[in-house]
Amino acid sequence: MHKKVGFHFQNSLGVVKKMINQKRYTKVGTDIDEVKRLNSQSGLSYNEVKKLLAERYLANKKE
Repeated sequence: MHKKVGFHFQNSLGVVKKMINQKRYTKVGTDIDEVKRLNSQSGLSYNEVKKLLAERYLANKKE
């Protein structure tokens, strides 16, 4: 029984290694990790801009 558990454990490690090295794609072929990387390098998100504008508006309104 120990051999089965050992084999299963080694097999699981192989699957994990493949998952780490494997890229993820959408159904149409877009590289998900590349999109996330590029998004992190771009400017503010839509929601961040809205928040910034609201904060500036409220700050100007108080003056």
